Amino acid sequence: MTTMTKMSKIMALAVCGLAVAAAVAQGVPNQALRLSGTYTLTNVSRSDDGTVSCDFSATITNGGESDLDSRIVLRNRNDAADVWARFGDYTIEAGGNVTVSASVTVPQRSFAAWETGRPPLFVYTQDDRGTEKTFEVPMSRVPG
Repeated sequence: MTTMTKMSKIMALAVCGLAVAAAVAQGVPNQALRLSGTYTLTNVSRSDDGTVSCDFSATITNGGESDLDSRIVLRNRNDAADVWARFGDYTIEAGGNVTVSASVTVPQRSFAAWETGRPPLFVYTQDDRGTEKTFEVPMSRVPG
């Protein structure tokens, strides 16, 4: 074997060793969240100022294998600072669910999307490194 071939093999082993060490240091990534939800809109009242008030209720189900500690927020999908309801901190047990509700006032344009689509309900949680992650819960409407 030539010196160059030996050096190439040593370099390849060193690179592989570094890659394995980096993977171990990062840890195993969290499993993907498996959340779903249903929601109802009751006591709907449209105002002349272009807003809609209603009672919003949602049940969030955790279909994952681990409990989820999270903060739950109903907010504008495109503007995280535009919050319509803060529901607080919850633990959603694996296989379990939680129900949140609030009286909210939202722009007519946003409410129209809720009637035909889904409201932007988000959970905020932290990964193993303490980084906050945001996840929009897929929702389906229950007539109410």
